[in-house]
Amino acid sequence: FAPARTLDVLIRTASAKTILFMTAARRPGDPELVPGDDYEHMQERTRESYTRLAHELGAILAPVGSAWRWAREKRPDLPLWAADGYHPGLHGSYLAACVFYRVLYDHSALDNPYTAGLPAADANLLQQAADVASFL
Repeated sequence: FAPARTLDVLIRTASAKTILFMTAARRPGDPELVPGDDYEHMQERTRESYTRLAHELGAILAPVGSAWRWAREKRPDLPLWAADGYHPGLHGSYLAACVFYRVLYDHSALDNPYTAGLPAADANLLQQAADVASFL
């Protein structure tokens, strides 16, 4: 947390507000660091850490990881990750953008006509995930 605390001081000095980007866990989790790890366990650790840090700093939390988990539960077939299983694919990037839209503008992403070329049903589900995550 030390680097985040340092950045938060610099951000506050500039009269701005810190926003933390809660990332999504990797598809395989982090078994190199945590033997037997998987996506679910890594995502829970990520959620807990970002939530604790946001509370400590009084920062805004962009709960992308929580939205990702919700979307994944609803539609496990969505290709949220790129082929490497670590980085977001188009669906995952669109979901992150919807979460940031929700956080930055305090406005629902639902019914936003921009879909990034995704099928309308996929975009709608990801917009819903962004809304739901803000309440998880």
